[in-house]
Amino acid sequence: MAKKVKMSFLKMLGRFLQTMGIAALVTACPGPSDDPDPEPEPVPPMYGPPVTYPWIPDDIEYPYAGEDAVTAISGNMVDDGDADGTNADTYIKLIHGGESGVECTAVEGLGVDGSKCWRVSQTGGATSEWQEFNFDLTPIYGQGKSYLISFKYKADPGVADEKDADGNPNKIYGYKSKDVALDVSYSVYSGDVKMYTKAQGLEYYDFSGDGDEIGVWGTAIKSPWSNPFSTEDVFYEGLAEALGVEPETLEINTGAAKASDNWKECNLIIPSTALEEKINNTGVYYFGLTFSMGPNAVGGYSYLLDDISIKDLNAEIEYFGRSWKDPNAAPEPEEPEEPEEGSEA
Repeated sequence: MAKKVKMSFLKMLGRFLQTMGIAALVTACPGPSDDPDPEPEPVPPMYGPPVTYPWIPDDIEYPYAGEDAVTAISGNMVDDGDADGTNADTYIKLIHGGESGVECTAVEGLGVDGSKCWRVSQTGGATSEWQEFNFDLTPIYGQGKSYLISFKYKADPGVADEKDADGNPNKIYGYKSKDVALDVSYSVYSGDVKMYTKAQGLEYYDFSGDGDEIGVWGTAIKSPWSNPFSTEDVFYEGLAEALGVEPETLEINTGAAKASDNWKECNLIIPSTALEEKINNTGVYYFGLTFSMGPNAVGGYSYLLDDISIKDLNAEIEYFGRSWKDPNAAPEPEEPEEPEEGSEA
């Protein structure tokens, strides 16, 4: 009896397994409308949407994985940085400019070597907008480039005895720059910032920077301000090798100190990695360097600048310049090709 039960059970199990195998085979076999060799599902990209925007150069690296380095140092790109008429050493010539509330004049006899230097006077009132002596660095932007900013500065002795409208010493705005810190900063307005402010009907410099603005990659837009200067060892080592000196002899700063009655020198490095973090693969709309003084850069401050120098530390890399392009702008007309010599026009 037990043997018959055991055999019956085995027969039932065999039939069950046979039925399941046939069902699995039927399920696995392609039907008349199925693709016998289906394409695998695409893997979502790790960074951003799977599109390329027209303002991003084709040879840009994204996500940026480059490193800061000193490879080939350019000449001084500032035209007349000493107020003595010295030309820039490169074909790209950077000239200084000033926003409203700033007067910049060449003054004789006050320079480092007794010749000329620049006097920068912030002439606006206490509630004026930022008053800055600035450089537009947009033309020299390129992915992977770092920059050395050098200059000398001093308190302006020519305004120590200025009086206000009532004849009293003008101390309202800290009229004399002695013992006042010179603020040096750089800003990077990305394509993200430009597109966001354009949609709001604002200028790019009116970006609020609240942190809630969302850019093209679906992430928060990087603030264009509060960018760090670098004193990483890679710059000491690279500059020392290029200049043929010991790294210990170099002084690289993270900012300028207080102005005094004596000339001080400041050397600042803008690192490529900090720039690319701000740009976030959305192109550059504006890249600038500014000098200002006093709380909120109010008027009344006056200081001297001399021997201003800006050098590219990776001169072998291509200049991109303003890499953001308006995606809604009409395409530029193509220039007609010139006929070859001997052919009819």
